[in-house]
Amino acid sequence: MNVGIIVEDQTVLFEIYSVGMALGQVKKNAVGELYPRKDRIDQNLKSAEIHPCVRNGHKYINESQLYDLMLEMKTEKVKPFRKWVTSEVLPTIRKTGGYVANDEMFINTYLPNADAQTRELFRLNLSTIRQLNNKIEQDKPLVDFASHIQTSEDCISMNDMAKLATKNGIKIGRTRLFNFLREKKVLGCKDGHKNMPYQRYIDTQPWFQLKESSYIQNGEVRIGLTPMVTPKGQSGIIRMLRKCNTTN
Repeated sequence: MNVGIIVEDQTVLFEIYSVGMALGQVKKNAVGELYPRKDRIDQNLKSAEIHPCVRNGHKYINESQLYDLMLEMKTEKVKPFRKWVTSEVLPTIRKTGGYVANDEMFINTYLPNADAQTRELFRLNLSTIRQLNNKIEQDKPLVDFASHIQTSEDCISMNDMAKLATKNGIKIGRTRLFNFLREKKVLGCKDGHKNMPYQRYIDTQPWFQLKESSYIQNGEVRIGLTPMVTPKGQSGIIRMLRKCNTTN
């Protein structure tokens, strides 16, 4: 669709008469050329109480006013136009800072006076950027997985947590640490598993991650859960131990 669009201070503006044409407010001249029915478009703007702004001699409306205008016009073109705006134009603008339908339009819009060599260079750059963006989207699941693995590697066992506390001047063994955290309602029994963190210490206050492992018991494969202490949990447990030592 050939609609005039500009972006000003992160606000998307739509040229009203090209919008009106896209919404079906058009008529033909003597030679069959289409042009906007400005009288009807202006009347629709007035009925919807829309006050356009003027930029470089052209009238523009913002996104909210655009939806009001579509509601006022109620033509058969409204639905496909709205879908085009919401699924293509606005996502592209928010991702790139501007909207152009293709590379040639981009060059003609932003580099109207560029020579042939500069235009060709930009074509190559645009193609490279598009390929990189596609690669980023394809790699995103791998990046998210790698981030999760990195977080997991920062976790330590309860045995190492006890050693860490000892290094920080709080002498405590693994068994006593379990007892302490049960008394403080950090750990409890869950689904037959002992010393499991309460849910708030996994979700809301992520002190722990649960490590799954499988083992065989009486000929059956069973799943074991081992609480691993996150960096945030390590700091929280040390603070809790110090506070207890201070009050005792």
